[in-house]
Amino acid sequence: PVEFRTVLRVRPLQKKEREDHVILEVQNNNKSKTCKLPSVVMRALPRTEHHTRAPFASPEQSRFDSHEEEFRFDAIFGERSSQDVDVFGQIGRPMSSAAMEPLFSDKQQKPQAFVNIAVGTCGSGKTYTCWGNTTQSLRKKHTSDGMIPRMTDSLFGQYHRLASLHSRTSKSCRFAVNISALQVNQPKNPKSHSSDAGKLYDLLQHLSSPKQSAQPINDFERNTSAESSTSVRSGPSTLSDRSGSSTNSSDDKVYIDQNPLTHDFRVVNAQIKPCRTSEDAREVLQEVTASIRKLSSKRNQSHAIIQLQPILIDRKSGSTKRQGSTIVFLDMAGSEDLATSR
Repeated sequence: PVEFRTVLRVRPLQKKEREDHVILEVQNNNKSKTCKLPSVVMRALPRTEHHTRAPFASPEQSRFDSHEEEFRFDAIFGERSSQDVDVFGQIGRPMSSAAMEPLFSDKQQKPQAFVNIAVGTCGSGKTYTCWGNTTQSLRKKHTSDGMIPRMTDSLFGQYHRLASLHSRTSKSCRFAVNISALQVNQPKNPKSHSSDAGKLYDLLQHLSSPKQSAQPINDFERNTSAESSTSVRSGPSTLSDRSGSSTNSSDDKVYIDQNPLTHDFRVVNAQIKPCRTSEDAREVLQEVTASIRKLSSKRNQSHAIIQLQPILIDRKSGSTKRQGSTIVFLDMAGSEDLATSR
């Protein structure tokens, strides 16, 4: 079964929004006796004369409907919510603990997948929630750090705690966190014809081979074996024990494969960086954000897909002994361009 949680985060209003663009009011509404889920009520605010002269509001648009809309969520984080205690503390930390369970469980557990999808308009704070303040280096810890760097730190912290309780496992195995990073570009304007739109980038492969990293994904490559419950295509090669090394050749084509029976999608031949310390992981994440900036374009917007997986590596053979659950972050492109919606 697939479980969903829908979380709303309200970012602080910018100065220009407070002065000009605020037409909706968000209030907590927890008085409902029939539903225990927290909810918010959004109501239109009367526009002042200054509002009606705003460039985005025509005389017809200045008339507003006074009805209210109520929306329910599994959790709501207000404007003053913190990156650590609130967002990561309630969403990320439990996920980190669950991802580590298969590594040290006495019973063989099948790794799961936890997917975090950040959706919203341009400028709504999706990237800030995922990454933090992108003008600051991820090599150092900051109070503004987002879910992704905090998650890598938490995985290593969880390992040190669990290793002290399972000394036999920690002596025979090394711990690492596998990181892979992809980006899919799409045009901001559907009518534009950007040569870079509709392409899949391996952000780790792009660092070593930028000319070979762009892969068109106009059509998904699907599994042709309908009798198999798993994809017949080969996935990533055996993981290297050397921290920070890529595990696949940069010449391998990166593509997305779909299983015809389960309809699951997976990325094949993506570069994987196994990191043995939180410092190594932050260094890789810093490289990923730098690569995202290099690939950014005024004509395109992009979806970033970051995958983290804790693993145990046998000290003698160097092969992967156990795999934890995969944690995926999908930082979606803005669902609209606010600059053109005024």
